[in-house]
Amino acid sequence: MISRPPIAAFMLLFGSVIFLILLALTPAPEGAWAQIAPISHARWKLRTTTHFMGPNASDEVGVMESPVREWRALMAAPEATEVLRELAASGTAAGRVWALSGLWLVDSASARALRAQLAQDSATVTFVDACQGTEVRSVASLADLVSRPGWVVALRDSVSKCVWRAPGAAG
Repeated sequence: MISRPPIAAFMLLFGSVIFLILLALTPAPEGAWAQIAPISHARWKLRTTTHFMGPNASDEVGVMESPVREWRALMAAPEATEVLRELAASGTAAGRVWALSGLWLVDSASARALRAQLAQDSATVTFVDACQGTEVRSVASLADLVSRPGWVVALRDSVSKCVWRAPGAAG
């Protein structure tokens, strides 16, 4: 006599298949993390990034994940000043430039001190910008760039003009 399989085994198999299908359809964990804890995600993303981006770069990047969204989320948070100071102390070279950008908006005294430190920094960072393209630049030159009037406001507000071009540059 042929016995049929127990219902529990069938349900376990069916449940496992459904779980695997749902797992395959869910977004990347980083995306979920950004939705659940945006400030924690921004802190991690900006501390570990290896590139710095201009205001228009998020539309131009394509392959590279842009930290601009995380920087803007952080700038809207009440703990922005604390996180930016932490980032200035423990971030990558690019992370310290992101910190300087934010500090110009929330704590200009800390921004001036960090700019003085970064002016002596010979490390290099990949800079992605819609107006200037992608290039490797020194941290000192990026510190000078983000310290120009209007540049950080353009980054914060997504202003689509090249206000940060070098004096005399075309465009």
